Amino acid sequence: MLHNINQGLEVHLDQVLQLNENAVPHVNSLKMRELRKIVGESKCFLVALDESDNVAAFLITMDDTADYQSPNYQYFLKNFRSFLYVDRIVVRDDCHGQGLGRKLYESVTEQVSENPFDYLTCEVNIRPPNPDSMAFHSRCGFAGVDEQDTEGGQKRVLLMAKNLKG
Repeated sequence: MLHNINQGLEVHLDQVLQLNENAVPHVNSLKMRELRKIVGESKCFLVALDESDNVAAFLITMDDTADYQSPNYQYFLKNFRSFLYVDRIVVRDDCHGQGLGRKLYESVTEQVSENPFDYLTCEVNIRPPNPDSMAFHSRCGFAGVDEQDTEGGQKRVLLMAKNLKG
């Protein structure tokens, strides 16, 4: 089903925004200007396209030098050195179970290999619960390192890291 994975482009942003909004509350809702800002700060913005060249999944990462104010990113900035932060990874509902998330993670690791990081980091919602994402990230080698409340206590996340050096 996967056609290819490539660098996200301006032409993909409308579909990426729609996918993002369909995934709320597991990711934060965004306006187009916020998405553009995040993509502009990103180390890597990847999209997986289906045979019709529609976005089937996307991944956005920040490195440890980004000017990004997300409380989850800020946690890693204070507690980790040399990390790549997964701001969001979203797979279209009809594409779940096809390995797209894993392929996006493999692609981002390959793309940043010239500037290797010690850790790949992310967070997964505990409240509201996101058991599918929790299981996926555990299978991909991520382990919980801490928890924190966000959005004024409306959400609680498990902060996770994957050691890329061993």
